[in-house]
Amino acid sequence: MGLRGGELRDHILKAAKDVFLELGYERASMDLVAARAETSKRTLYAHFESKDKLFLAVVDLVRELYLGRLKVPEDYSDDTAEAVLALRRVQIPSLPAPGDGSAAIDRGLAWLTGMASSDGGWGAFDADNTSRLVGKLPFCDFGAVTDPPSADVTAHAVEALAAEGLAASRAARRGVVWLLRAQEKDGSWFGRWGANYIYGTGAVVPALIAAGVRPGKPAIRRAVEWLEAHQNPDGGWGEDMRSYDDPALAGRGVSTASQTAWALLALLAAADGGPPGPSADAGIRWLAERQRPDGTWDEPEYTGTGFPGDFYINYHLYRLVFPVSALGRYLRIAEGAA
Repeated sequence: MGLRGGELRDHILKAAKDVFLELGYERASMDLVAARAETSKRTLYAHFESKDKLFLAVVDLVRELYLGRLKVPEDYSDDTAEAVLALRRVQIPSLPAPGDGSAAIDRGLAWLTGMASSDGGWGAFDADNTSRLVGKLPFCDFGAVTDPPSADVTAHAVEALAAEGLAASRAARRGVVWLLRAQEKDGSWFGRWGANYIYGTGAVVPALIAAGVRPGKPAIRRAVEWLEAHQNPDGGWGEDMRSYDDPALAGRGVSTASQTAWALLALLAAADGGPPGPSADAGIRWLAERQRPDGTWDEPEYTGTGFPGDFYINYHLYRLVFPVSALGRYLRIAEGAA
């Protein structure tokens, strides 16, 4: 064969990987690995003194081979859409033309458009990652393992495209159709990455309005009615994570800063620059009265979703970013009316 040292070791590892994947650990043997690698058992044992150590080396090899293929934060559809929205609004002195992030925005939009699934929606990490086969594996008991399109991610993608003047594009229009079809019978939208129907509805309504759906359309009015019907007596909104398992809890729970803000983002968008209405006013009052002296909000509740029904996340910036966004949009409407 002529291979020596590290090259020979790598060759043996690749052969062992194939054997273990084809036969499994129990049926694989050092004899079979040596035969596949076209080397002697003596040489094999000189590099790997036991089957266990060879298997562990194969695990390390597989990790190295595939780790680079895993998605990183900048590859997420949701994050890319939000980055596009942010870049257009900020001044960036270091760019050749201050405040002009057009090149980065164009690249982001091209990537985002290419990530649309064949049904017109967007998933968080991949396109058309919808197979149910993997969920039938006997050890697949740890939550969602695929990435089908969701209302919240699709909404963010549509909103970003609309903000860049692409509301009439094929991708945006198909996204709008996907969202309208995904609306629940009660007027809300399911939230995949935040709890739950309040999050989904808070994402979709601003996106539809940005894409040109008029506030008076039935889909928007039904969403507004659902939000108003689920507002807590204290003026805020909240939703228990158990709503993923119990539909009776949809939109029900102790008021939180992030969930109140999500509801407000929808109501303010549906107002279309006009008076937000008493429900939104009460929500704004809830946020203003519960802000801490240091400018933050308390939120011990978990409002971020990992796997619906399996595990949840307390994103510490949710309680800050979304309330500030809602308050800012409310003030912009108020200033326009003054």
